[in-house]
Amino acid sequence: MARLILVVVILLVSLAYAIGSGFTLLYRFSYLLALLLVFGFIWSHYILRGINVVVERRFRNSTVGEQIEERISVNNLWLFPKPWFEVEDKTDLPGFQTGRVISLGAKGYRTWLSRVQCTRRGEFTVGPLVATASDPFRIFRLSKTFGKAQRLLVYPAVVDLPYFYLPRTKRAGEAPTRRSIPHNTPSASSVREYSPGDNLSRIHWSSTAHTGRLMTKEFDLEPASDMWIVVDMEQSVQAGEGVESTEEYAVTIAASLANKFLSQDVPVGILLSAKEALIVRSERGQQHLDHIMESLAVVKADGKLGLPESVESNVGRFGTASSLVILTPNPTEKLGSVLSQLSSRGIKSSVIILDVFSFAKKLDKDAVDTSSKWLSALGSPVYTIKQGDIFGKTLESAVYQARVEVTRDGKLQHTR
Repeated sequence: MARLILVVVILLVSLAYAIGSGFTLLYRFSYLLALLLVFGFIWSHYILRGINVVVERRFRNSTVGEQIEERISVNNLWLFPKPWFEVEDKTDLPGFQTGRVISLGAKGYRTWLSRVQCTRRGEFTVGPLVATASDPFRIFRLSKTFGKAQRLLVYPAVVDLPYFYLPRTKRAGEAPTRRSIPHNTPSASSVREYSPGDNLSRIHWSSTAHTGRLMTKEFDLEPASDMWIVVDMEQSVQAGEGVESTEEYAVTIAASLANKFLSQDVPVGILLSAKEALIVRSERGQQHLDHIMESLAVVKADGKLGLPESVESNVGRFGTASSLVILTPNPTEKLGSVLSQLSSRGIKSSVIILDVFSFAKKLDKDAVDTSSKWLSALGSPVYTIKQGDIFGKTLESAVYQARVEVTRDGKLQHTR
């Protein structure tokens, strides 16, 4: 547009001088500029006429780490060639570059495949396709749109947490049962050598690979209960940037926990203390997991209310057989007080602390350490995640650490 305005201004000035002076050369120069404008206008319109662009997108929703792809096909419907025009997919998905400059012969056809790996969770827009043409002097630049925008939801990454188990929620007169049961529960007591008749789904592959012998998991029989994942989305307590932030770490762990326990048929609910508190009630099934993933995909750490206040305001949602997993970068004594009240009702809690010091944020470390010790004193399992940690190793429950130990000769032995 700027170049077009410049050419028009030069044309008007030269024409004015030509009329005022009668200088023939200025007249010819003005005619040349006028012809240049007419040629550029016709050329750019000609390029886009008779062009058909089609896109095939092979995705619905995706997950961080997965690839999405689309095939773009461009066809020249005319008997005349179409030199040098650009086809681009307008998208806000990070890293998705689909722009390409092509030329087509008479009745020509081009197709190509574009792939990109999803690196950030969130809601994005893919499309529409835009074909852009300009004249050789780049005075006119015209565009034509094909297709419509498509919504793409990228779920948070899911990692394996093989050694994380829920704290038991016992009822009066209840005792753990260490016998073979026909279904898995979230409370695994130990691992042992495989016996004929054991369900193959219970084989603990990590231990099997380490010992060279088939090892199977033992489960405690317990009453039906639900699990609540509570994620601290208060804006002021977060640390780090991008994928290396407490916000992204918390969302990834929450997604992984939901995937793990829903696959074990445990009802899972989620509470996100964002600007607008997001609550997904506890249910079972793949459809419910999709609902949770959709919520985690779009949530932002923009909350103003502290985590203890969020838990207090929703305490009525937790049943006496509920288990809570709290994810927070800001453990406080007030949180410990709230969990103590829940514990008095028989509700067990685990706390996963995101170590903001490893994410380069300065806080009162002594106060944080004191709060962590207090949470442990309440009987709540406490885990600390630092930047760069492997979640599956760090979130190793005490039940696994205490009951199974690998000796120096590579054998597994029970320590209880």
